[in-house]
Amino acid sequence: LENRKRNVSGEMRSRVSGWLHGLVRVLLVCAVAPSLFAAPGDIDSGFGVGGWRTVEARYFSYSAGLVLDPSGNSFSAVTCQEMEGDCRFAVLKLDSNGNPASGFGTDGKQTIDVSGAGFDVAKALVLDGAGNVYVTGRVGEPGSPSLERIGVVKLDGSGNLVPDFGVGGKLVLPLGSPSGWATATGIARDGQGSLYVAGTENNAVVVFKLDRNGRPVTAFGIDGKATIPDGPHVSAFA
Repeated sequence: LENRKRNVSGEMRSRVSGWLHGLVRVLLVCAVAPSLFAAPGDIDSGFGVGGWRTVEARYFSYSAGLVLDPSGNSFSAVTCQEMEGDCRFAVLKLDSNGNPASGFGTDGKQTIDVSGAGFDVAKALVLDGAGNVYVTGRVGEPGSPSLERIGVVKLDGSGNLVPDFGVGGKLVLPLGSPSGWATATGIARDGQGSLYVAGTENNAVVVFKLDRNGRPVTAFGIDGKATIPDGPHVSAFA
């Protein structure tokens, strides 16, 4: 009889242990179910709030580019109006869960006044292997509202301007004529660290090649700039 009691007790412990293990498995499946059973194209509810992340700006802002780093952080090129009539470049960094990344700018956002003219519009960005961020777009000319040029900035992994790029981390590319306009639409980087900035200048297609410090690579085109005259507006660059 005593042996039978021990056998029944051992059997009960085994059943309870199995039941607990099964419960743990169910809980784990429930915890990952949204990503485990989501169909391709479904919104990832684990990102931000219900798959969305809204970042407030003082007046208005819009994004013109998005890149990801190897850790799943996202970087967006943003035009942000800090106050009426003052548009600036901005970079927004979110972690893989859609939260503003700590340690980058202020609450995951860095704003850059490139030209001081109040009309800087970010168009595209690219990362390098060291975590630096390059942003390009259209920038104003102080005192000449109709004169627009191509600007490029370089930020480090914390969102600070890199001083050895251009002048204090900012670069404004020269126009081919004393008057007119230009805008960038894309930026890319090759394996040697050179930058390619594509855009439009007075209705011509232009591509600039710069080294990692923003200096023109003079062997490319004419003094680092290739121009296709009277071409269509550049709309994409990868």
